[in-house]
Amino acid sequence: MKAIDTIRAEVDAVCEAERTQYEKRESDNGNREKNALGFDLKALQEALANNERGDAHLFTEQNKGKLCFDHSAGEWLDYGGHSWDVDKTGLALSRVDGVAEQFARAADTYYWRSLNADKQGNETKKAKELKKYADCLQRVRVINTLQRRKNILTLASSGPDSLGTSG
Repeated sequence: MKAIDTIRAEVDAVCEAERTQYEKRESDNGNREKNALGFDLKALQEALANNERGDAHLFTEQNKGKLCFDHSAGEWLDYGGHSWDVDKTGLALSRVDGVAEQFARAADTYYWRSLNADKQGNETKKAKELKKYADCLQRVRVINTLQRRKNILTLASSGPDSLGTSG
């Protein structure tokens, strides 16, 4: 039978490996952290602050060159590699999952940061990270409503630098 100290050391090693996995940092202009899917956390915080418009911006960035909305026909088009095809199956609506996934991944990062802050005894940082964690999870819940998804698509197809085209 293993000694309790040996078991504790093994558990700590596994926890540290997971913490490292979720806290990977990539550099963008020196200090902008990115989550596992490639959006920097600052951009996600800006999207949170900008509400539906922020979500639509993330959706637009994820789907440039993949989806567009033809305002003349009133239809979403999907780029199939060689041509644009009418979205007959609600693909555009389902691709909003990518935005929710960004916030879920960011929530993971903030959660692991809160654990690290707790481990270091930094209660202020822990509270800030847990607030960001909760905000991201709340956004995931909101995005998973049909009305929010439709609003994101409407905003993503409107205005300059959008996914909209006049035909």
